[in-house]
Amino acid sequence: SWSIGSDAAVRYETVPAETGRIARSINATGTVNPELTIIVGTYVSGVIQELNCDYNTQVKRGQICARIDGRPYQSLVDQARANLAVARAQLEKDRASLTSPRNSTARMRGTSPTTCRTRSFSVGGQCATGWSRPSSAASRRT
Repeated sequence: SWSIGSDAAVRYETVPAETGRIARSINATGTVNPELTIIVGTYVSGVIQELNCDYNTQVKRGQICARIDGRPYQSLVDQARANLAVARAQLEKDRASLTSPRNSTARMRGTSPTTCRTRSFSVGGQCATGWSRPSSAASRRT
């Protein structure tokens, strides 16, 4: 042992060399920064139904890390399909009303075309757009 400012002699202790295991450990303080940082985002948001990845999980291209509950989006798709079905049914109904047997009969009898208000046209004696026929006095003026 030795001390500063003293005249004591320095002593060394020696031991024979041995082979053995060396522990690889480092004690340090500070911040560890990644070599590469990738920000992952989503196009939609929702309640997570399934989570397959955790922080620091190595992932591969195409791997699904999380699955959101699709029920809210499925209900929107179902509603849009229902609206489309209603619109198609209305279209078929409108087409059928334009070609109904009553209109065909009027054409075969040679009935004169009906005068309809602006923005409509006569099909088989009927105003095709659903607009009402003008009064008889208005028909005579035109």
